[in-house]
Amino acid sequence: MLSPRCRFAAQAWLATAALAATAAFPAQPAQVRVNGVPFALQFRVIAGEPAALAQRLDGRWGQRLASPGAPAAAVAPLPPSAPARQMLGRQRGPFHETLTLLPGPRAGTSYAVIAVQDLRRRPAPLPRSPLPLPAGAKVLNVVQFGDAPGASALFSAGSNESPPRLIAQLAEAARAAGWQVVGQPPPAGVAGAAFWARQGTLELSAVATPAGAGARLQLLQAAGQPERPW
Repeated sequence: MLSPRCRFAAQAWLATAALAATAAFPAQPAQVRVNGVPFALQFRVIAGEPAALAQRLDGRWGQRLASPGAPAAAVAPLPPSAPARQMLGRQRGPFHETLTLLPGPRAGTSYAVIAVQDLRRRPAPLPRSPLPLPAGAKVLNVVQFGDAPGASALFSAGSNESPPRLIAQLAEAARAAGWQVVGQPPPAGVAGAAFWARQGTLELSAVATPAGAGARLQLLQAAGQPERPW
């Protein structure tokens, strides 16, 4: 079983349905690093549909962005079938701010994710993947949840393998590295394959979903709770 912190990180990345669980959003700004670049994230539920809010805020909060690749959007990606996110960005001195609006938990509401980057802070070296990726798989993004050593890290990768085969290869690599592997279905509403594993106080989850002719992999390593002897 994943710890609450680990579940929040995995849900925010792996399933749009998890966005409805507002209790999973931290009340205080969260510190993350996206590909080594530090950001402070804030989460809110606000009145108004994303498109209407973006139109109303355009030019007042910032300028609308056409690209969905900003770090704020990376915290809560949507599948292709989901409504498009709305994004705005602005520059205030050394701070770059991105506002991402996503469909909220109820009709007429939106999830608002604000990412603030202090341009004076330099990127940090990327952590290593907890498992060697199969041949042909390539890391696309790395998100670290916090600045402390050993902070939870989520690796997003692409592969030409099918989700079941990719997960089978990773599970074999995890067992070879000393992880205790437990087979599990993917999160609710997500088509693909998955497993969870544990090694001491570390927890590892891997979810592979279809992406074109291959798979998209989300590999999360997080600090869990100490194992009990009973």
